[in-house]
Amino acid sequence: MAVCGVFREFRFIRRALSPIFRSPIRGQASCVKNHDSNVTRITVRPYNSVKKPVMFKSIATSLILFCVAMFAVAGGVSAQTAGLEDYRLGPGDRLKVTVFGHPQESGEFEIDGSGNLAYPLLGRVPARGRTLPDLQEFIRAELDKRFIVDPRISIEVLNYRPFYIYGEVNRAGSYPFVSGLTIRRAVAIAGGFTRRARREPVTLIRERQKGVEKISSALDIPVLPGDIIEVPRRLF
Repeated sequence: MAVCGVFREFRFIRRALSPIFRSPIRGQASCVKNHDSNVTRITVRPYNSVKKPVMFKSIATSLILFCVAMFAVAGGVSAQTAGLEDYRLGPGDRLKVTVFGHPQESGEFEIDGSGNLAYPLLGRVPARGRTLPDLQEFIRAELDKRFIVDPRISIEVLNYRPFYIYGEVNRAGSYPFVSGLTIRRAVAIAGGFTRRARREPVTLIRERQKGVEKISSALDIPVLPGDIIEVPRRLF
């Protein structure tokens, strides 16, 4: 009980000694009683000499890791969707063309096997190999030149053409394109690798503006509509 009384008096001792120093005494106090000499010793450790609790370090570390993870996820999403911004249209893509104020010129159209779009007033519009902004500007300029003064046009893709996968997968064939598709997901959709598959790299065949390009790709590379994925057979 005497020891506890000493602790209760410590606050008043600290206030009495504070004016002697430049700043008030702030720290942790410990009280140890020597039973042989019946003397109680009080030790004060300033806060600047006391180790910070590990809990605060853990919280700070967790916050830093959370921020890094969020940036990584954002980067991953951005990488998967960035390819569609430069996507070039091809046979099988179904588009919705809206001419504001002219519903008779609006509608849904599919690019045929020859890469053309059968559009009212303009007839067969070459669409294969164009990006959406390119096609939109082409139709706008043709309508402005021949039929409608300063038309406002919007074009969006309703359904993308499928992608194709063959080689050492269990169910080779064509499959509907979905947003965020990667080669890894495409292989899973096709039933996974066979036992004789060489899993990485695989061959990605993609149509470019100037022709077809073959790319040796890792499994996390984004897949675009119309891409062809070839999974090779391992040698051993």
